[in-house]
Amino acid sequence: MLWTIDDTGWIYELRITNEAQAEYYGYPILQNDAFARQILARSRTVAFAPGGFTITDDENFRAAIEAAEAFYR
Repeated sequence: MLWTIDDTGWIYELRITNEAQAEYYGYPILQNDAFARQILARSRTVAFAPGGFTITDDENFRAAIEAAEAFYR
């Protein structure tokens, strides 16, 4: 499984639906799901670690993380 955060702050759990074509379907993680906090914590650790992703310079990326943190409080 994969997880992603969209630009509005929603976290999605991606599950493979067609393995032959590597197609996934995204299921939204609900606001009261405690697992969202774990996904956010891991996202921040990976994204903002020294020597990590250069995407941290992208304002949209930072905004998505901030929106998710506000939404999943």
